[in-house]
Amino acid sequence: MTTQITILNKQADNLLIYIEKFKAKFEERLVAYNAVGQLEWNAGSWHFGEKGVAWLKETKDRGFKWDEVTSRVKGLSQMDISTEFQDFMRAYHMHLVCITGGLPSGSTLDKPLQVMKRWYWEMVNKTGQTHPMYLTADIIHAAMERHHDNSDSPDNVSDYCDIAVKAIALLRQYDLFLVNIEVKNKYPCRNGSNSTRERKKAQQAAPDQTDDERLISIRAFMCVIELIALAENSYQRIFYNMLLLTIICGLRFQEIMLLKMTSLVKRESVYQYLYSTTSEFNAAIECVELIEATPKPSCQLFSNATNHEYKNINIQITSLIEKYSSQLAKVSGAKEIYEELIVAVPSRENEFRRLSLEQEKKHIKINEKINTLIRIVNESEQIFEDKVRKREGETEFHPLHLCTGVPR
Repeated sequence: MTTQITILNKQADNLLIYIEKFKAKFEERLVAYNAVGQLEWNAGSWHFGEKGVAWLKETKDRGFKWDEVTSRVKGLSQMDISTEFQDFMRAYHMHLVCITGGLPSGSTLDKPLQVMKRWYWEMVNKTGQTHPMYLTADIIHAAMERHHDNSDSPDNVSDYCDIAVKAIALLRQYDLFLVNIEVKNKYPCRNGSNSTRERKKAQQAAPDQTDDERLISIRAFMCVIELIALAENSYQRIFYNMLLLTIICGLRFQEIMLLKMTSLVKRESVYQYLYSTTSEFNAAIECVELIEATPKPSCQLFSNATNHEYKNINIQITSLIEKYSSQLAKVSGAKEIYEELIVAVPSRENEFRRLSLEQEKKHIKINEKINTLIRIVNESEQIFEDKVRKREGETEFHPLHLCTGVPR
């Protein structure tokens, strides 16, 4: 008997602590809104609307009535509410006000109040108790059932049941009830009238049942990569890079157009390409620069003709590297497919292994071409540096020499 009294006192004390905590929040809000004395905590109802105060202002007039359950609530009869349960509902009201960003709407605050009144009505009729700590999962589920039986709107009942589940989840952490309460929405109903036909179809479709006709194929993706290598001018190269970016990132055309000029950058292991456009997209400038670990200001001493020739050679070599790189990607993909087929189709293992070996040979051959081109690039860079050093020995630095390269 002593243990039972201790438990009861513990739940009652927790409720008092919970009420005092949010009653203090109530007073703080009144001070913040300069509305001290305009609203009483123990008032039987709080006006909500144009005549409301602090957070209770809204265009639509309504009121929060704490002291009774009216017979206008479907399925319920008129009943006075105990003081403890009134304070419990007021405290939860302030709990919602504090955790809601901005000013909560009237329906956001009124629906939990109606739910709790249904709890109280069921609790009094089933147990005769009026203190919130006597609430149980059976009482709350009984309130849901009564609401369902006396309502013509399944969607509305489902919304109120969701509110009840949320309220218990928030209150459980304060240990206000004699028993642990676990509830769920027993009458779920989602309104599908706002969903489009395509959305309903997508929700009902299985993950594997996708419309392949609307998906981009690997072949189309590889074609775009090949077109980049075959581009004849800067306009085409910019367009193909933008197209590839939309495919990979899922960007829309308007989002592509909002990218900054310096965003269209493609970096490779040897070269860096910077594609820039004017705001009207009527001019394009291609700038090819060799990526180096340290800047080499001595390159500025070269004549324009020599520098231009060096860049033209590198552009051609890099174009070949891109071409063979795209071929290498195709060969690698084919080789991986054949290797997977070896495992998936054992009966044709020899055939797929032979095809895989052929792709391996092509891979080695193409990779050797790329390595050769890179080696040529490195040798050209070395020759370029040698010419720079030789030029430095014949030319004295002068600001004018940056433009003319005239020897002393």
